[in-house]
Amino acid sequence: MSLGRQFLSLMYGAPQSAWFTVVGFSLFASRFVFGYNPDTLSLTEVPSCISWVIIWLLMTFSTKHRFLSAALPKFAWVRDDSKQAIAKFLWRVYGSSSTETSRPIVGRPKLASTPECLKLKGFLEDRWAQHFRRVLLDASQACKHLFSCRKNTFGLVQLALAELKHCNHVVISLDKEPGYVIVSPAVYSKMELLAMSARYYIPFPIYNLNFNTIVASYRRLAFRIGEFHNDRRVEYNINATLEFGTFVSPIGLTVKSHKVPGEQSLRTIHKGFNVSFGGLAKWVQKMLDPIVLGIPWCMKDSFSVRNTLLELSLNASVSILKIDLKDFFLSGKPHHVSQVIANLFEPGDLKDLIQEAVFMLLEYQFVVTHTLGSTYRCVLGSGIGLLASAAIATCFFYGYVEKGYIHNIKGLVCWIRYHDDVLAVYRSRALAKLSFANLKLRCNGIFVMKCESMHSLGSTFSFLDLSVKVCIPNFLVSALQEKHIKPLSPSSAHADSVHSSWPRAVAKRVHTLSGGSSLAMQTLIHRYKMAGADPATISSLVSWNLRKSMPVNPGSSLPAAPLVLRYHPAFKSAFYKALKAAPPPGEIGYRIVPCWKNALPSLGGHINRLLSKSCNHRVDERVGFCCLFSNLQKQRLHEFGIKHILEVLHA
Repeated sequence: MSLGRQFLSLMYGAPQSAWFTVVGFSLFASRFVFGYNPDTLSLTEVPSCISWVIIWLLMTFSTKHRFLSAALPKFAWVRDDSKQAIAKFLWRVYGSSSTETSRPIVGRPKLASTPECLKLKGFLEDRWAQHFRRVLLDASQACKHLFSCRKNTFGLVQLALAELKHCNHVVISLDKEPGYVIVSPAVYSKMELLAMSARYYIPFPIYNLNFNTIVASYRRLAFRIGEFHNDRRVEYNINATLEFGTFVSPIGLTVKSHKVPGEQSLRTIHKGFNVSFGGLAKWVQKMLDPIVLGIPWCMKDSFSVRNTLLELSLNASVSILKIDLKDFFLSGKPHHVSQVIANLFEPGDLKDLIQEAVFMLLEYQFVVTHTLGSTYRCVLGSGIGLLASAAIATCFFYGYVEKGYIHNIKGLVCWIRYHDDVLAVYRSRALAKLSFANLKLRCNGIFVMKCESMHSLGSTFSFLDLSVKVCIPNFLVSALQEKHIKPLSPSSAHADSVHSSWPRAVAKRVHTLSGGSSLAMQTLIHRYKMAGADPATISSLVSWNLRKSMPVNPGSSLPAAPLVLRYHPAFKSAFYKALKAAPPPGEIGYRIVPCWKNALPSLGGHINRLLSKSCNHRVDERVGFCCLFSNLQKQRLHEFGIKHILEVLHA
């Protein structure tokens, strides 16, 4: 077979977007795939030893792209999904009927022992729950007669996934742009060593800790919090994550590609879906949320920033400072951060609980590296990726720098902050320089402020995803459309609602941020066409406002009975057929709302497995070993001994 015929056989069944990226391979490869030099802190060209099919796979598909093989779904999840749906519905009905709304329920508690739950079970188990079980079993029985389903991959994708599986390099995501960095394990080891700066992380042998004391302190704190709220369910949910969560998080790296070459440093991320102190972190976040929402200059999103800027009146001598807070999350020692945050509360029991809880969250932050195989302790701030990190960093900066000071700055017109990005508007350039110097002195080395740019009348700058022009009498604000786009392919194994909703959400966002500008919408559609988006995506972008004129379902006034299921096309089709054949009893008064969650393998999952394989699986073993620390009730740790386990792992 000739080379051309072989290539055509690999491309058989490929969508239009795949052909588009193959034809423009050199252009798209230079936009989305890079190498990295840790010595110069800059992006470089991709290593020459990397196969072109791997580069094509990374530049064509998003990390959220889901691959569907010919294998049928595993039907063991049907029973688990039905149990979770019934339990969540019971809690939803019971929680909505409760008159005590001030209690901070951290999660879904046990309800089997409450009289109200027993009454609900007597009604729902016989009608609503049994009906859903029947539908799910009918759907699973219908799928068993199928031998295979239609896959969404073609020859070139299968070849690229096989090459990626056996690749000896590491793939890292860029920080704020769609793209990847490919490096060898040796270079990645240097990157990890560079990221584990002695200022933020110090090597710490994990077996030096007294885990019995830590767990006992955690449970005592949870008990005191439950007593404060007069609700034992709070204590239960805080302790729930301690048993099954991970005590040590694997470290993740991203490259700050939006910086200039020479300043493209690394950002550390504390990975981990379920951590040991997750219950306590949820409680802390719920307590800090009212303070964060009460800060008038702390913005939620770009829409809040736009509305605030449009309300300002400017003069000819106006000066705008764009400030970046370096290491916003990794700032402050645990005792200092907890004390400053506790001072934001009135004296009393809650203040003492907040101080102790924040200190415990920050004091026991441990990460493990992939290539070095060492455990580190985070000694400053709260690591990015943890649940309460944003709230803790925001409250700490507010209590240490902003509180009682921002309103007294001379010549300040407006102060806008979104996490570590600050936009300050002053009446004159001289006042702006003086104020910035005083702010740096007030930070006292705890926070590092850097003035990225200074703007005056007639200039244009970017802030978040907004393009701002300084004019008289008001700012001109529109959506920023400069970043490269990587559309989600329609062939991705997502539910149909995802493929139809996300282009409309993107279009609505750009339309709102640009003030209804038709030029902005034309630019957006043109950028998606140049990115190789499929006609279905372009059509959704064009017709995004048609959803407003769609008729409302007359049955939507009934209360919803949500059923969260793992998505698979074959199972979804069988489910709707079974639901149509067995409609719910009318006397229940609930409408079925299936919600599909992703369960199929994604490109991001393949990349994460590649990292573990290239680094000798040390992280997976150590994280599993650290799971034993948070599950002391099983007493396995005392049977084998910590030092003996470490010797086995190092062998």
